Amino acid sequence: MEKTVYHKMPKKISKKGLKQLESLRQMNDDVIDYSDAPPLNKKQLDEVARIVRERKERMPSITLRLPSPILEKYKELGKGYTSVMAHVLCEYIQEHSQM
Repeated sequence: MEKTVYHKMPKKISKKGLKQLESLRQMNDDVIDYSDAPPLNKKQLDEVARIVRERKERMPSITLRLPSPILEKYKELGKGYTSVMAHVLCEYIQEHSQM
């Protein structure tokens, strides 16, 4: 039975981390020392968990007409401003549906 482990990717990776990942990507398998890692048998391989990146459920995309000053104010927030807009709308609905 296959096990699946979900993990969240870090939002930012340091420059040092990026350099290490790149050097690993370029490394040839021939230089890897497996002497301290004996081969796994079938039972051990069956117990290995598959690690996959956790995906957030994507929200549906819509078209929304807003007054220019409002849109520009949100855009000043930078990348992710549409997520902020969605968060504000969700909070508004939650506050006003509890009447």
